[in-house]
Amino acid sequence: MRPGLNSGGLECWLTLNFKRAPKTGDSRDVRVRFSSVVLFEDEEFDWDYLASHDMKSIDFKDWLGNAQTRFEPVAETTPESDPPIGGSMMVKFQIRSQAEVKLKPGDETALKATLLWAGTEQDSMRRGLFLAYQTK
Repeated sequence: MRPGLNSGGLECWLTLNFKRAPKTGDSRDVRVRFSSVVLFEDEEFDWDYLASHDMKSIDFKDWLGNAQTRFEPVAETTPESDPPIGGSMMVKFQIRSQAEVKLKPGDETALKATLLWAGTEQDSMRRGLFLAYQTK
């Protein structure tokens, strides 16, 4: 997970690894939930969003010979397709967040992402936002 700031809040790249299909339930019942004290509320993204924002990175050299990376949608991933079992997806998220946050005792400026598949938590990750949110 690589979170960062943009003008509308947080921008986050997340790599989703689909190790094995759930034993029961719809294989396209895939959701990613973000939670943090810096968000207005928990944000959740469904399979339609994930499939339409699956990206691949393409490395190239610019005219000066400098290494560059650009991102393009993965054409094979669609809302009608199943998740790539045994594979992964790289998804870019735009998440609305607060410009300033008053922390209560015990609060931390971290962003937690949770992968839910067929209603079951498959994985989660937490990253600090200390560069984006600093103490005054």
